Amino acid sequence: MAVTVDDTGNREVAGQAWYAQSPEAVAGALHVDPADGLSGAEAATRLAATGPNALPEEEPEPGWRRFLAQYRSYMQLILIAAAVVSALIAEWGTAVLLVALTVLNAVVGLRQQGKAESAMNALKSMVKATARVRRDATELELDADQLVPGDVVILAAGGQVPADGRIIAANALQIDESALTGESVPAAKHVSTLPAGELNPGDQTNMAFMNTPVTHGSGVLIVTGTGAATELGKISGMLSATAREESPLTREMDRLTLWIAGAAGLTLIVMFVLGRAGGEAWDTLFVAAVSLAIAAIPEALPTVTQTILSLGGVDLAKRNAIVKDLPSVETLGFTSAINSDKTGTLTLNQMTAVEVFTPTDRYTISGTGYGLDGKVHHAAGSSASIEHAVLPYLVASDATLVDGKVVGDPTEGALLVLGYKAGLDIDATRDLLPRLATLPFDPTYKLMATFNSTVDVPVGRWCGASSRGRRRP
Repeated sequence: MAVTVDDTGNREVAGQAWYAQSPEAVAGALHVDPADGLSGAEAATRLAATGPNALPEEEPEPGWRRFLAQYRSYMQLILIAAAVVSALIAEWGTAVLLVALTVLNAVVGLRQQGKAESAMNALKSMVKATARVRRDATELELDADQLVPGDVVILAAGGQVPADGRIIAANALQIDESALTGESVPAAKHVSTLPAGELNPGDQTNMAFMNTPVTHGSGVLIVTGTGAATELGKISGMLSATAREESPLTREMDRLTLWIAGAAGLTLIVMFVLGRAGGEAWDTLFVAAVSLAIAAIPEALPTVTQTILSLGGVDLAKRNAIVKDLPSVETLGFTSAINSDKTGTLTLNQMTAVEVFTPTDRYTISGTGYGLDGKVHHAAGSSASIEHAVLPYLVASDATLVDGKVVGDPTEGALLVLGYKAGLDIDATRDLLPRLATLPFDPTYKLMATFNSTVDVPVGRWCGASSRGRRRP
């Protein structure tokens, strides 16, 4: 079988996309045994050829270029022009002061930007993605940036896909690909080979993509793309190639500066004309007019603006939002509406159980999203507890609550939150009714069922099998 090597070092079957190849063909093309994985030596060789499994980062600008970039604003340019004019008329003190002000403005701007970038870099260093990988016939956990094409990765609910890959085993596997496709409903994955042809990522149902969370089930994939060669890497490349627009604040500041400069210039001309009409000397009028024009310029405006934006950035950081570019803080203030498509990709992607009906009772539940501060209200009926109605939602579920946050499918997470609000101990309930077998959720039947052991459970308290039906949002 022919094999090609592209400029990223990733191998692909000639003339065919990975999704159009069987798992055996993909494994053969990448020279890997799915049962054993790559050897450590082979993985090291491929890592040297392809580089780390990380999105490419922009090269940091040299310090001198970052400093000069602070002089792109009209206000800084006008201050430099005023300093030059002051030097021409021998106002050395004014010239030195104006130059010092521009340097102060530049230093303050660099310092504030440096703080924001340092916060972003610190946040990146704290978040280290890992992956379960088969190497040398052993499963081990590695940093995600050490993955290479051909690695065999184990996927499980609650984790993230560490790289693009062809799925070779799937057990009720569902992955949230809303970041790539815009569809808020998790995509069901399988191992079947798809027909050849151009398919969008959303239609590649036997592929998994980097940085998409696994919401349900488990699976195994062979890595076919890392770093810049992934779908996410392609998007990152397009974003880096897009020209950056000026923020609304920057445009308004430039417009204000031009108005101030125009007013100062008009004042200089009027004063000069009136002075000459009154018989004043040329040199005296020139010095007075230039001094008046310089006095009309708000030299400290850039510094004051940077300080205000910095305070806004600190306030956002207190609300768990870090802004890298300070003018973006003010840009949020210009936002009057956010438009999204019908899939609601910009929503929180959370679900809430608000009512529970049984043959004899009705309950209403307060609270929104995955917050745990709601309560269950018995609206109608005579049952003493909602426990029997909620119990199946706890044992027939693969989601978990970790530190008040849901890990797993959004629907299952909402049902776990319901159980918490009902006062049930989720972990203790699952320990009391250990699962023996599972019928995974099927979108056709809209049902998941589990068979649980009732050993040591008081007779007549709970039944041994539990099931629940649910509709996708």
